[in-house]
Amino acid sequence: MENKYSKYSDDILIQMMENGLDLDENMFEVLTELGIRKHPKTKDYCIRSLYRDLGYDEYFVSSAFSTLYSIDENEAILFAKNNYEKFHGNALKTLLSELWIDSKIYKENPKKVELVKLLKQYLVTLPKEQIIGIQDDYSEFMNVYKNI
Repeated sequence: MENKYSKYSDDILIQMMENGLDLDENMFEVLTELGIRKHPKTKDYCIRSLYRDLGYDEYFVSSAFSTLYSIDENEAILFAKNNYEKFHGNALKTLLSELWIDSKIYKENPKKVELVKLLKQYLVTLPKEQIIGIQDDYSEFMNVYKNI
């Protein structure tokens, strides 16, 4: 499915973000499009959205984190390492998903190994009700990283 913003120019997308679109649900698509284009401002928009929305809007956090992870994995890992306890619902699911998908290459990045260890310790403390909504990604994550 084509992103409806794929035909927009970089300038228009940036203008939309600067004019407050980042507070709208269309942010998902605009950030994704900027990420696909590897636009230099994408990282800043993602980080701004993460700090603003963490703990408030799990879907915005999920979208911004996923885009940040795709354009600057180290920055995304650093953010997650410092804020993983504030990830809830869909945002936590996205974090786990990004990490278990990369499980074959995680040893190449010591910061990722640290994050995986922190998350494993944290996840076992969560109440079962919180795990239910992220069960598939939780199970995959715990399975692929069972030896850490």
